[in-house]
Amino acid sequence: MKHLSLREYTNQKVKERKFIQELDNGSIKLPTPLWATSKHEAIRNKVPESSRDYYDNCSIIHHVNLSELVNNLIPYQTWLFLNNEIFNSKHRTISKTHRLFELWLNGKKVSPPVITIDGNMIELINGMHRTNLSLLAGVDSIPLLYKYHTPSKPLNNEWIESVLKQPLNKK
Repeated sequence: MKHLSLREYTNQKVKERKFIQELDNGSIKLPTPLWATSKHEAIRNKVPESSRDYYDNCSIIHHVNLSELVNNLIPYQTWLFLNNEIFNSKHRTISKTHRLFELWLNGKKVSPPVITIDGNMIELINGMHRTNLSLLAGVDSIPLLYKYHTPSKPLNNEWIESVLKQPLNKK
């Protein structure tokens, strides 16, 4: 991790404050999200190694309807998205969101959000900010990485395919 000088840190915080003000008043045009849908793309786009590990034990689901996803998440996560709580003062982690905005603005791809399923509940285990910024950008669908509970045996995928209305690409 690069250490910033006081001047660089101050400039970054000023940019973040301006970004959140523009986001709050709707004057900012959000870039189209860009996704690394394979490990090769993730490596090429310098996605952090910790996020690249998901490609090894997940399946990719292309073009998941974003509103269907949000409405079928575990109740707390659905509430966060529907009430725009990810960006309120209690949960706001603007530096992460601003960094994501800058990546997409500069044409860089990021790894898709990661979900897991327990019974009939979908949980977003990685990618809240990516999902939220995609919602704010007005995107209809996004790819997801689907993490199995056990790496050797995937769950019955009929439920997820019916809820998200997309076939699952199995490895």
